[in-house]
Amino acid sequence: MTSSLEIKSAEHLAHLMLNRNDDMPSYALFLGAGASFHSGILTADAMIDEWRRRLFLINKPRYKYATWLRKQSWYESDQEYAVLFAELYDEPSQRRDYIERCIEGSHLSWGYLYLTSLFEAQIFNTVFTTNFDDLINEACYLYTDKVRPIVCAHDSEVSNIRITKKRTKIIKLHGDFLFDNIKNTTSETERLEKNMELKLSQFGQEYGLVVIGYGGRDNSVMSIIEKLLRNSDYFKHGVYWCIRRGETPRKRVQDLLTKDRVHAIEITGFDEFMSLVHDQANLQLPPLLVNPMQVAEQRSKVFCSVPATLRDNEIIRHDIARVLDSICEVSMKKANTKESTALEDLPVRVKVAIMRDRGDLPKALEYMRLDVAENKADPVCAYEYADMLERLGETAELEEFIKSSALSDENKSYFMLFINDDAALIDFTGKRLQKDPSNLYLRINRAIAYKRLPNTGAMNKDLKLLEELQPNEEIAAGILALKGNKEEMFRFLDIVLNKKRITLDAIQRYPVFEDYHKDVDFKKFIQDRKKSKNNKS
Repeated sequence: MTSSLEIKSAEHLAHLMLNRNDDMPSYALFLGAGASFHSGILTADAMIDEWRRRLFLINKPRYKYATWLRKQSWYESDQEYAVLFAELYDEPSQRRDYIERCIEGSHLSWGYLYLTSLFEAQIFNTVFTTNFDDLINEACYLYTDKVRPIVCAHDSEVSNIRITKKRTKIIKLHGDFLFDNIKNTTSETERLEKNMELKLSQFGQEYGLVVIGYGGRDNSVMSIIEKLLRNSDYFKHGVYWCIRRGETPRKRVQDLLTKDRVHAIEITGFDEFMSLVHDQANLQLPPLLVNPMQVAEQRSKVFCSVPATLRDNEIIRHDIARVLDSICEVSMKKANTKESTALEDLPVRVKVAIMRDRGDLPKALEYMRLDVAENKADPVCAYEYADMLERLGETAELEEFIKSSALSDENKSYFMLFINDDAALIDFTGKRLQKDPSNLYLRINRAIAYKRLPNTGAMNKDLKLLEELQPNEEIAAGILALKGNKEEMFRFLDIVLNKKRITLDAIQRYPVFEDYHKDVDFKKFIQDRKKSKNNKS
């Protein structure tokens, strides 16, 4: 984030949102792809990174990757997403298929659950979004009986939406993946359709706007916000642009943040911010979430398969524990028996979550074996199982499981690092990299195996290509670890910890850092960050 911007806190924005008249919302919510990050959907930046590398490898230029990138007219422009999408996928149906694949396997993260309560309390009742997924609507139907949103994804429908209605409204500015009207390319996102633009303008006369997870790449959206801000009759409550800690907004957003009535807010992420607002509003969790038997049958994944970075959040971790404790209590009352007997009546995945939450990993593993047997094709279930096997040192079982599991290739290569067969890992990743040479995770895991052999030349070759492909900070920290650049490694680890992209536990476990486990500076780094985390808590 640029130092010249005045950055306000998430708590400041939460306070303003809750300071309402007549219990009516003062703000509409604008969600971009970043809001669905913890739901397993790629962000726009992640898609762009993937497409850059894919186009580079297709064209096979004589330049190095970084040089080739700088020569592209679209590089780091506001049109980059749209240009690359159109370059790689010629027809609208192909682009729709790609989006559908990205959404496939997505699930509700905690932010969407908190949002249903915020809808019910009328802290928000309108969401504008450039996202194609249906996560907001899905959360409302799964976890509340009182919120049934109006979902509008077509220009012809949006004129019928009335601002004064209390009913929750979800307005999809770029369409819905279920239909062929989704908009991705430069021509498609150049401007909003007439009725969509008019409706956003109407809401701008009555509401402020809270923007989360949106990078400002679409001219269609940015131009209308810029236009409305030139008139003091719009956005009287202000535009609050939320920016993840440690990230720098795009130039067009930075320019917007210098305008009157536009404010920058630093947040950790969508889920964490929704948890903060929910907590400060003193709202209860959705009843259907707290009712354990109903939610366990509908969607236990939301509290059973939570990313480690979200479990690090104190509010979310506390609420997960509350849900699991409630499940135990209700189950015991229903069975009128001891807890150990009552637990047996619960869904397997819930039993896994309860045992893991209590720190009883051996018992959790017993239940996890049953879960894997019932859900052989579930990659999330497969990852949880492999992770437990690795933590408990069940190397032989892990090795056997990897062979036929539903793990992704990246995760298979990761867990192969723990079974002490580096030659097999090199062979596995080599075959996959022939088909997908831009896969950074396969390549860095192979580099770790080469280092162990040792085969320094092969390792350095992989590291050189990784650096050329401009990896994210997590992989960059791993590259620096393998090259022995300790100080820079610490700097990048601080960046990813600050962004909540990785946990201290993961840093201590990931084999890329194994050579530093006895290093005095590494131990001090971990201890200092743990102290800092505890002090913040």
